[in-house]
Amino acid sequence: MSEKQPQPNPLEGWRQEIDRIDTAILDLLAQRFRITEQVGEFKAEHGMPAYDASREYDQRLRLDQLSMRRGLNTAVVQDIFGFIRDSVKIRHRQIQQKKNQP
Repeated sequence: MSEKQPQPNPLEGWRQEIDRIDTAILDLLAQRFRITEQVGEFKAEHGMPAYDASREYDQRLRLDQLSMRRGLNTAVVQDIFGFIRDSVKIRHRQIQQKKNQP
């Protein structure tokens, strides 16, 4: 009688792949926030508002299009990027307040 060999479990491989992707996402977020910090400094130095409604509108449309092309749930993507945008707006306001202090 032959003994059955256990089937390989792909779960661990998938988890490792997810961990690698999460690391890449965090690296990209760090890069994005470094750039938005520079944008905030530039806006504050040039008396520009922290928030640009037309830019946000354009970003929302662009993200919807990209999400749909990739088969992603646009509402989920908008939620994720909404949180990122809100964080950036808060930071830009902080930078402006700091620049406006005597």
